[in-house]
Amino acid sequence: MFGKKAPDNLPADGVRIQTQVIPPEFYAGLNPVVKFKEIKKEIVLNEAGQVLSKSEQNLIKQAKTAGGQNKLHPANLFTSRKFFIIAGAGLFVLFSIGGGLYYWWQINAQSNSTPTPPVVAYIPTPEPVVQPALPTPPVIEPVVLTPPLSLQEPPITFLPTSVGESADLDNDGISDVAEAMFNTDPSVPDTDGDSYIDGSEVYHIYDPAKKTPAKLIDSGTIKEFDNPVFGYKVYYPASWEVGNVDQKYRQVLFSALNGENIEIRVFDLEMGKTFVDWFSQWAPSERYADLLFLESMFGDKGQRRPDDLVNYFLDNAGHVYVLVYHTIDDTAPINYRIVSKMFARSFRLTGNYSPLPEQPVVDELAPGGITNEPEVLNSSTVGSVLNTSTTSTL
Repeated sequence: MFGKKAPDNLPADGVRIQTQVIPPEFYAGLNPVVKFKEIKKEIVLNEAGQVLSKSEQNLIKQAKTAGGQNKLHPANLFTSRKFFIIAGAGLFVLFSIGGGLYYWWQINAQSNSTPTPPVVAYIPTPEPVVQPALPTPPVIEPVVLTPPLSLQEPPITFLPTSVGESADLDNDGISDVAEAMFNTDPSVPDTDGDSYIDGSEVYHIYDPAKKTPAKLIDSGTIKEFDNPVFGYKVYYPASWEVGNVDQKYRQVLFSALNGENIEIRVFDLEMGKTFVDWFSQWAPSERYADLLFLESMFGDKGQRRPDDLVNYFLDNAGHVYVLVYHTIDDTAPINYRIVSKMFARSFRLTGNYSPLPEQPVVDELAPGGITNEPEVLNSSTVGSVLNTSTTSTL
C-alpha cells in the first residue's frame, strides 16, 4: 500500500514483540560491571535562549578566569581557602623548627663560652714579721715672713721743688685759676674788704669772701672729709672728686677737673722706729733737714716741705700721714698751692675735737692784719713731735 516495502525482518505473522534480555554478566551470580562514558557537550557562548545548568555555568566561569582549570596556578592557589590553611600550617611548622634551632644554638654557645675557673693551688701565708717602730722625725713647718704692711705700699711720688706757680694777678696768694673756687675777685687782694688778704684767710681756713667772723667750712665751697677707718678729717674743695684707691682707706685721692690732685697716704711706723727712720726709707729723694714745723688750726703738729706741697703728721698709734700734691706732669705749673695749704691747716687726727678758733677782728691784730706766710715755731718743738719713737704694735 502506498508503494512502501515492508521491512524484511518482520515475523511471518507481522507482529514485532520487544523483549529485554538480562546481560550475560548477571548469569551464574556474577556482579555487573558498570562502565561510564563521558558525554561531551558543546555549548555555544552568548547564544540567545540557551539554558545552562549550574555546573555548566561554573565550568564556563572557571574557563574564563586566569589559570583556567590549572589548580596550581597562583590565581587559583591564592583564591583557595584550602591552600591558605595548608600554607599557614607549613609556615607555623617552619618557624617553630627555626626558633627551636636558634634557642639550641644560643644555649650551646653560652655553655662553650663559659671559661673554666683555674685551679688555684693553696699557698700558705707566711707569718708577718713585726718590725720595730722607728721614731718619726718632727715636721718643720716653713716660716713665712710677711713684710710689714707699709713695705707692701707703692712708693710716694714727689714733685720737684722747681715747679713754677701759675699766674696770680692780685698777688693775694690765690692763683687766678683757684679764685673762683673760693668766690674771690682775682683782681682784688681783699675781696670782702675786712683788711685780711684773701690767701691769708684761706690759710687760716676762714672765708675770704665774707667779713669777719666767717668760717671757710660754712662758705658752701668747701666740704670736710672724714676717713671711716683712720678717723682723720680734712677740708677739700666741694668741686673736687674724692676717690678711695684701696679698700682700707689708706690711700685717698682728691682730684680737680684738670687732673691735679692731692693724695693722702697712711703708713705704719714700725715698732721702735722714729719718723726720721721712716722718712729715710720712704722719702729717700727728699731732704729731712729742709722740713719746717707745721701746726694745723686744730692744734695737730707736723712737718711740711718749704713749698707747702708735701705735709707730714704722726699720731700716737704709730701712723704716718702724708699729704702730697700732684700735677699733670713735672713741668706743669702749680694751680692750687693754696689748696695744699688749706689741706694741711685743716687736718685733724682722730680723737681731736678742738673747735676752730674764732677769727679776730682787725683792731685786735698787729698793724697789717694776718700775715700771708705761715707761722714758724722753734725747732725744739718740731723734734718733740716727730722724732719721738713709737711703741705702737700697728
